[in-house]
Amino acid sequence: MKRKISALLLTIVMVLTFTTGAQAQLTEEKLKVWLNGVELEEGDGSALVREEVAYVPIRLYLEGLGFEIAWDSETRTATASMDDVSIAFPIDTAQVVVNGQEVELGSALFIQSGTAYAPAEFMALVTGHKLELKTEEGVLYFVLETPSHGFMWKVQKGEAEVYLLGSIHLGDEDMYPLRPVIEEAFANSDILVTEIDMTKINTEEVAALNAELSEYSDGTILSDHISEDTYAKLQELLEQLEIPVTTFDPFKPWAIQTGLEAVKMQMEGYNAAFGIDQYFTGQAVVREMPIQELESIESQLTMLSGFSEELSESMLLQSINHFFDEEASVSVLLDMWKNGDSETLLKLVNDMKLVEEYYQAMLVDRNEVMTDKVISYLNDEEQQDYFVIAGALHMLGEHGIVTMLEEQGYEVIEQ
Repeated sequence: MKRKISALLLTIVMVLTFTTGAQAQLTEEKLKVWLNGVELEEGDGSALVREEVAYVPIRLYLEGLGFEIAWDSETRTATASMDDVSIAFPIDTAQVVVNGQEVELGSALFIQSGTAYAPAEFMALVTGHKLELKTEEGVLYFVLETPSHGFMWKVQKGEAEVYLLGSIHLGDEDMYPLRPVIEEAFANSDILVTEIDMTKINTEEVAALNAELSEYSDGTILSDHISEDTYAKLQELLEQLEIPVTTFDPFKPWAIQTGLEAVKMQMEGYNAAFGIDQYFTGQAVVREMPIQELESIESQLTMLSGFSEELSESMLLQSINHFFDEEASVSVLLDMWKNGDSETLLKLVNDMKLVEEYYQAMLVDRNEVMTDKVISYLNDEEQQDYFVIAGALHMLGEHGIVTMLEEQGYEVIEQ
């Protein structure tokens, strides 16, 4: 718990502004508080609501987690301390001071009947808990969140360090928080590297290239390029999804397959905004941290559009046949990532070998380029520390980045 709180503070002070978004639909009513399965007793209710925002007593909540609380009557400030963590709560202001850094709350701290209160959502975030409001019960539940494990390694040469984070490019809120060691590695790094630097994307140029690569320009349509059976199955699926059956006629199989996967992810409630890449890119922008890229959007689109017609149709047919298959759900991948399940990850990599063309283009060729980039970071004359994010499938296996680095004599340490 202590290390977790320390790491969570790193993300909070990077963002600086905290928006109180979880609001109660009650007015001036008290709420009971349960913390990790134990009710915090204080009269008929230990939390309350003011202007539809739920608040929790600072002392009651933090002492329940092992913090020591000190009160300065002159400055009207409550300070919570535990090991290397210090949080100051200046009453009647809408900010706290976390390890010397000011964090805006959006709602003011206040005292009522001799008890100091802070926004419940902030208190949950700063201590690594998930906040659940049960209005019908009049209860706030603070449940300790188990951080996602993920996949991370460290490579070092001299004073230069490179962290390799095997990512998943989409997710949901339940992926967070991450393990403290991941957050700390990012906080201690000088440069972020992602597959694509999304902050520098020229959307008009990318849209034009995507149209050029994904649409037929010779007067033909999809049904002229795939079997009658595959086309019929696609139309049947589109009818089930209540999408006009001719929607994808101008597009090539690889683009349709990508589109169907996006629809499926959206239906399952997942979003690229919660992907690991976006999560750390957002923090890097706030920190004004340099961002580099391993590849480019152009190289990825060119690779995806370059598969043979046979493979492209096969991939499309697989997406159609397994669209509603729970075993092919994105949730399986997310569970693997959250649990840091290396065995399942390696199996997925090895399964890709069954289709040589796909394996060569998706992993082997790209991994060689990525590995060369990582080695160049290790040879950085300024000996800066890099935080490198690439899809988890790139990391392990015979042609994985970790394996290729080890084959070239580098010591790669799993974190």
